Amino acid sequence: MRKLMKKGMLILGTMILVLHAFLLPVGIVYAETTDKKEEGQVQEEEQLELPSIKNYPEVKKEGNPRFSFPRSRLQGTVEEPLKVTFVSDQEVTEARITLPKEAKLVKDQLQAGVAVNQEEESDEWVIQAERAQQTFVLPVVFKAEGNYDVSVEDVTATLEISEKEEPETEDQSEMNQDSSDESN
Repeated sequence: MRKLMKKGMLILGTMILVLHAFLLPVGIVYAETTDKKEEGQVQEEEQLELPSIKNYPEVKKEGNPRFSFPRSRLQGTVEEPLKVTFVSDQEVTEARITLPKEAKLVKDQLQAGVAVNQEEESDEWVIQAERAQQTFVLPVVFKAEGNYDVSVEDVTATLEISEKEEPETEDQSEMNQDSSDESN
């Protein structure tokens, strides 16, 4: 019995070695090749493999875009360009803005790829961008002080335009300094 067991173990061991010798080259032939990857490639693949979020709120692109002003009140001075900024909740290539008659648009300071045309007999301006964007910046100059309203669709912002502060001349500053010295 012992001899039979030794003979069985010998045959089993030999079979394992022979199968291993024959199956190892087959495994090498059908193995996939892998390239050495740089750190940047590994990060890109990891980002691609991230699962998508199922409950992420989707923005409907079908509806009309909604415009708004980041600041509802802007302050500027007479004859100095004031950058009026408004944003959209969707990327758009065209927007319409109503400017007061006293406002003058500085076309040479517009963003690259943006064109502006005034509608006939109206205060409405059509802004057209070469590529879709969400933020529009318009440089506007006023010749007189006052409060003016600017609107995009049904949203309005107030522009407070004041007179330029005249810089004091040396004579005025010396006089002010002399009068303060005399009071001490």
